[in-house]
Amino acid sequence: MVSKLDCAEDVLRKHMYRKPICWNIIRMNDLLVFEHETRLSNGNWLLIIYKYSIKGELTVDKIFDREKLFKDVTAEYKEHPNVVGAMQLINEEIRDLRAEK
Repeated sequence: MVSKLDCAEDVLRKHMYRKPICWNIIRMNDLLVFEHETRLSNGNWLLIIYKYSIKGELTVDKIFDREKLFKDVTAEYKEHPNVVGAMQLINEEIRDLRAEK
C-alpha cells in the first residue's frame, strides 16, 4: 500500500516543473515540508512554507514577505486566495492520486 507521504511527495515533485512551483521538498519521518513562492497583485512576493503530515492535509506553516526582508506575515496572508488556492489544488491532487493507487 502506498503511504500518504509517498503520494504527497509524488505530487509535489511534479509541481517542481509546473505551477504552482514547489521546491526544497524535505521529508521527515511523518512530515513533508516545502516552499512555494507567489506574486500578489500589488507586486509583492510571498514565500510560503507548507507542511503535509500523514495525520492531516496540507497546511501553511509560515509566510514571509520578500519585499520586507522576509518579515513573517503568516497571520496577514494565511487566508489569501494565492495561498489557499495553491493549497487546495495540491490537496486535491494528493487525494486523487491516493484514490488511483
